[in-house]
Amino acid sequence: MRPAPPLDFIDFHRHELPRRLAAGHGALAAEDDLEAIGPLAFRVPEGASFTYRPRPGGVDVVEGDAEARTVIEVEAERFRELVLDLESAPGLLYAGRVRCRRGDAMRFVRWEPGLRAMFHGRPVFHPDRARLRDRQGRPLEPTRAFAPGDDREEMADFLRTAGYLLVRGVFGADEVAGLGRHAATLEAAAFPGDKRSWWGRNARGQEVLCRVTKCGQVADLRALESDPRITDLAALSDVPLVPRHLDAEDGISILIKNPDMIEGLSDLPWHRDCGMGGHASMSRAGVLDLPGAEPTRDRGAAHAAGQPRGVARLLRSD
Repeated sequence: MRPAPPLDFIDFHRHELPRRLAAGHGALAAEDDLEAIGPLAFRVPEGASFTYRPRPGGVDVVEGDAEARTVIEVEAERFRELVLDLESAPGLLYAGRVRCRRGDAMRFVRWEPGLRAMFHGRPVFHPDRARLRDRQGRPLEPTRAFAPGDDREEMADFLRTAGYLLVRGVFGADEVAGLGRHAATLEAAAFPGDKRSWWGRNARGQEVLCRVTKCGQVADLRALESDPRITDLAALSDVPLVPRHLDAEDGISILIKNPDMIEGLSDLPWHRDCGMGGHASMSRAGVLDLPGAEPTRDRGAAHAAGQPRGVARLLRSD
């Protein structure tokens, strides 16, 4: 990945951001009803600050923060990462990398769709306004599933329009079973504090395994990254999808989606992956494995003993 470009906090607000807003980004951001949330200001510790003041049809950048309903203090480098979509509002707040100096920090979170429109020209999604159409101009069928041999242009168009693509029958039952055995072996070897697995806690107070990292040590899992069936699907994307180097910390990992979680990242619903930041630039496709399978390990309470049916495993390359 190429290094991110530098960004000067003051120069960006005085010149580059107004240019983007005037080019249409401001009108896109105004579609998020930002006036109801109120003006948002960013302030760096050195003292400079700028307010984003929404108005009908656009957003103005005003030097200072006297008019802001919410003031977020952020280091210049963290702000640069926010602009580049390497950080997100929730991620910065959860990690304690910003401070809300005035107002409600949740208004900063609520501003995120507007910020993405301002910074990148990314339209704000409204379910009631969405008019998704296929190549023939017909309403898009969101539950549609494709087969590996289907028309590639049609598949690419669906991916481009809907933002996702479901392809059935990519792997055979024997292959899926083999991947499942590898996953079970890696899960059984994991333990809290091993620096290669993530853990959470379910409603019964049990510590349960959520993720195993560095799974590229298994040849069959490592081979997924170059499998023509995967690379052919990745090639449908308008944006080049390139797997991270296998020696990276999370090169290939297994996510275990357990039910009834009260702590840890496990039973997440359909979501932006991920709100902590960075995935818009770095995340890659995954392969769903063994939905509804029973866990096969039995390593005591610390290893999810008694875990109910409903666990699902997701092999992914990040």
